[in-house]
Amino acid sequence: MRSSFPKHCRQYLAEEAFDRVTDPVEVEPDRVYQEIGIRSHGKGLFRKPPVKGSVLGDKRVFWVHPDCLVLNIVFAWEQAVARTTKREKGMIASHRFPMFRPKKDVTDLDFVLYFLKSKWGKKLLELGSPGGAGRNKTLSQKEFDELPLCLPPLPEQRRIVAILNTWDQAIEKMERLLAAKRQRKTDAIGRALLPLNAKRGFLRDLAVINPRNFRVESETEVSFVAMADVSENGFITGTTTLRRDALGNGYTQFAEGDILVAKITPCFENGKGALALGLTNGIGFGTTEFHVLRPKDPADADYLHQITLTKSFRIAGERQMTGSAGQRR
Repeated sequence: MRSSFPKHCRQYLAEEAFDRVTDPVEVEPDRVYQEIGIRSHGKGLFRKPPVKGSVLGDKRVFWVHPDCLVLNIVFAWEQAVARTTKREKGMIASHRFPMFRPKKDVTDLDFVLYFLKSKWGKKLLELGSPGGAGRNKTLSQKEFDELPLCLPPLPEQRRIVAILNTWDQAIEKMERLLAAKRQRKTDAIGRALLPLNAKRGFLRDLAVINPRNFRVESETEVSFVAMADVSENGFITGTTTLRRDALGNGYTQFAEGDILVAKITPCFENGKGALALGLTNGIGFGTTEFHVLRPKDPADADYLHQITLTKSFRIAGERQMTGSAGQRR
């Protein structure tokens, strides 16, 4: 592996590039604490609702330090990695969210974060997280320490970060413009599909909601669709073809021509959903955070899909969501 790196780079193990930061919290029952969480796919940190120490009980928690690499060891394989900032000062993290401070003469934190969010970084995190899907794929301290990192000299790392930051800013600006155009299109679709004199009805009039699973033979190849594979403007952007027996249980099953609608916040409010087309053998599996709508008349599929993308549909659905902040469905 070392010889495959560019000549100006040096391979470091993670333990050579970072120092572990541990600052245990002595939880006071009457004090209010706020935990951090980490979104998968490199989407950054979020804040959990504040709770009293009495609610935490004997849970092991640690003070958050700024300018550290932090990861969720349960979902590191899904790139649940982020950096802490001064905004998280005074917050806490559970023992499942270890923090690592970059060594000043070796590591630029943003460079390593970009690396871990790349395809190569994802592969390394997957290799370091053995086990089955979900909570069985845990990245241990030893496995993290032994992750190989390709690091050019520190000035080069910082130069690369500056270039990537510039691209990120340009992409963010373009995405805001595209989002505004998509919203105008969605509003126009809503006015066209739902005129004032339209007959009102229920979703169940047009589709079977979350239909029962049908039998799929173990050797049959199917399409797997993760939440990250579904865009916020109505498309499946990618799938993985797997044998049915390689998936195990606990996934949502759907078929060619079904409509997927994300049911968890903020994916639902952001418009995540798609018309399932081009599935391997016409069969798909995905996260349990999808609702599946199966049109009673296949000719209604496109029409129903467009309705699920309208602002009025999403607002109406948001009113029906239940659960605590960050976990509403």
